Amino acid sequence: MNQVVQVLTQLANTATLVTKEEVAQFLASTKLSKQQKIAIAAHDIDTLVETVHDLSVIKCLPILVADEDEEQIITITNKHVVNA
Repeated sequence: MNQVVQVLTQLANTATLVTKEEVAQFLASTKLSKQQKIAIAAHDIDTLVETVHDLSVIKCLPILVADEDEEQIITITNKHVVNA
């Protein structure tokens, strides 16, 4: 993932990379996989995320607290969110 972040940072900070051809030439000089290069060029974030294998899975659990005066049954459901 570190290489992807570095390449995206370079793209964001290099004002001369304006046209698709310039971006393609820059991506060709990187060590990213072919699929990652295609995803970046196409602005396909979903595919890019799928190509990065070391992303951690973040688990979120909502916590609901009932008022002291009311007796309620609270159901907590597990939600899995990946990199959100």
